[in-house]
Amino acid sequence: MMKKLDIQNSASDLIDKKIPLLSQNISIIEVGAFSQIFELFIDFIGIKSLIITDLDAVQMKTVQNKNGKDRLVAEACRVSIGTDFSNTSLKYFLKGKTLEDLKTLPLEEKCLIKDSSGWVPNINGILCIVYQTECNSYFPRSFEDSFFAITKNLDLVKKKLARFRGIKNPRYFGDSSKDVYDLANECIDKKTHFALDIIYNSNDDYSNWDIPQYIEEGILWLKEN
Repeated sequence: MMKKLDIQNSASDLIDKKIPLLSQNISIIEVGAFSQIFELFIDFIGIKSLIITDLDAVQMKTVQNKNGKDRLVAEACRVSIGTDFSNTSLKYFLKGKTLEDLKTLPLEEKCLIKDSSGWVPNINGILCIVYQTECNSYFPRSFEDSFFAITKNLDLVKKKLARFRGIKNPRYFGDSSKDVYDLANECIDKKTHFALDIIYNSNDDYSNWDIPQYIEEGILWLKEN
């Protein structure tokens, strides 16, 4: 995605004398669902850091345990019917925010700096945390969900479906009763394979698919500030 942005912005970067993303010393670390455990390190080194994560909308559901007693559990769901979110990184860094808050939070309030009270919004902060944003009047829950929500991307997958090894239930892509949320939840066999599929099926300049907005704005924040 950084290479794609470098190609797209090569002309303007030359004019503005900006350093391409792939010419900067940017380290990529996969940390799973608990990026907050690195917050002391991020604050200590004082280097700009970008966290890309998922919104993980949930709704509360009553279930019975083995003793027949009811208990509430958080169940993954569409953002449109969600009442909360389960992402612990978002809960830690964006304390007190509700799901509805997160859906409309501008990028400036996702930029953070640490003070005596913890991580607080600051446009000049060293940390930025991004997650899914609305796309074509639809709010995705995960990366795969957000990728399919972009028409160009969905068309690419449908066109080269046989070459996407990380896909299961390929027939669903021709089923009009399945929306992008269904495809993301029922058709991704292995997330890593799917991500590699996107690369393997890209054209030379990566112009046959688009970067989900939340990832693009996060990467550009990393570059521009």
